[in-house]
Amino acid sequence: MKKTTAFRNQPPASVRQMITLLLFLFTLSFNACKQGKSGIDKKIFLGAWNFSEHIPFEKLKEMPDFKNGLEGLKDAEMNLTGKTEYHTNGQLNTSGEMTFRLTVEANGQEVTMKFNIREAGKWQVTDSTLTETTEDGEITPADDLTKKMAEEDPSMLKELRPVKGETTSDKIVVASPSLIELFDPSTKLKMTLRKAG
Repeated sequence: MKKTTAFRNQPPASVRQMITLLLFLFTLSFNACKQGKSGIDKKIFLGAWNFSEHIPFEKLKEMPDFKNGLEGLKDAEMNLTGKTEYHTNGQLNTSGEMTFRLTVEANGQEVTMKFNIREAGKWQVTDSTLTETTEDGEITPADDLTKKMAEEDPSMLKELRPVKGETTSDKIVVASPSLIELFDPSTKLKMTLRKAG
């Protein structure tokens, strides 16, 4: 019988580094879900907004933060789904799921990891920018494989936890009562938000 590689239970450092970068990117996108165009009333952002984004390998490779993190991978993708609520008192709450699918170049092994994300913070619209600041948050494994990997490397969740005081900003592309599109200049990602029914 063919011997199983250690990666089956614990990803190599380069993969963990890539996951950290993906989560950092996610946090930037996830936290920066709203910005304002000049003349846009911030009231348009109030309420609950759903988001669902797919980021393919080709797009990840274009992002400066991923130049080193994608080494040794044949393929990778990230999917984000969840909901952000913007409150009149300037507070926000976000909850969702983040899924990473990674394929190792050396042996073609595919690994899927799922995380639940929860964040709370403050938001503000100024001119053409939505600024969000994290006040609290957590990331937890969403399935048994991810839980096992986190148990084998406890630093993984600690490194990926949302950082208190972290501030993000996005530019608004579209703002309507049912649809908002934002662009993050640092990651080059566009986030689409749809008003929750």
